[in-house]
Amino acid sequence: MKLAGPVGAAAAGAGWAALPVVAVLAAVVSAAVALVAVGAGRAGWGSRLPHGPVLLGAALAVVVPAVVVLSGARIPG
Repeated sequence: MKLAGPVGAAAAGAGWAALPVVAVLAAVVSAAVALVAVGAGRAGWGSRLPHGPVLLGAALAVVVPAVVVLSGARIPG
């Protein structure tokens, strides 16, 4: 819960449309990680898995490309 505010602020800074994208992406990736952990036997159905790393990854995956596009920066290559 402590991470949601700063991540939301960063996503909103990239554009209001980024907020729901980050939220849905984080939920989908978190569910996939949980299913893989349960399938691999590393966690049970009642286990508590951290959501913070997934939330940060989703925010980075959405915010960084949005900032690059909005800034007009060119990627070398």
